[in-house]
Amino acid sequence: PIANPATNPALTLKPLANPALTLRPLAALLRLHDAGLSALLDGWLSGCYTADSLSDALAERHKLQPGETIYVTGGHAVMAHSVSFYAPDSEQAGLLARAGEIDNLEKNAKAQTLISEEARLALSRAEAAYLEASQALASARRTAADGQKHSHALQVEVLRLSQQAEQIKARSGQIAGDMADIESQLDELQERRATAEGRFEELDLQLADSLNDATPPRKADCRTRWTAS
Repeated sequence: PIANPATNPALTLKPLANPALTLRPLAALLRLHDAGLSALLDGWLSGCYTADSLSDALAERHKLQPGETIYVTGGHAVMAHSVSFYAPDSEQAGLLARAGEIDNLEKNAKAQTLISEEARLALSRAEAAYLEASQALASARRTAADGQKHSHALQVEVLRLSQQAEQIKARSGQIAGDMADIESQLDELQERRATAEGRFEELDLQLADSLNDATPPRKADCRTRWTAS
């Protein structure tokens, strides 16, 4: 039976690591959520360290204290005065290798599935964005076409108003010329009227003089007739 750290306080104390070593303790590779089991394994794996390669382990072996061991990935164990090489059984190693390959293939398949799913989601988002952009582009083109039609209509209206303004300007010039002719004719008529009025006054004076000249003889005739009678 596994000792319970809760009933044995000595098991809950972490052993001190060798301060001379720069290697990582083997217990640091464990991922446990049980505090009691973690404390127990820390005690069991006390003095055990890991190295990336055999050469790294051999370079650190002179720092090992009695009972300490450095383990490498290949399974070799390096101690202060000895080295244990791991030679796996061919059949068992083959099974483990196949199991590792299967596990790696399963992980790769899961990763590919996740990547494929993310790619499908990204494609769906891209298609939605493309559809939205296409609709926006079509709307922008319709707006541009409407704006172009409106601009053309405004240009036609401006041309029409410009022509109308030119016609009004020409008509205004014609009216101004007609007014000048009418004023000239009025001046001429006024001159003729003044001349006629002067002529009438002259004729009136002449008529008055003629009447005055003709009146005395008539009065003498009357007196003569009165005397004779």
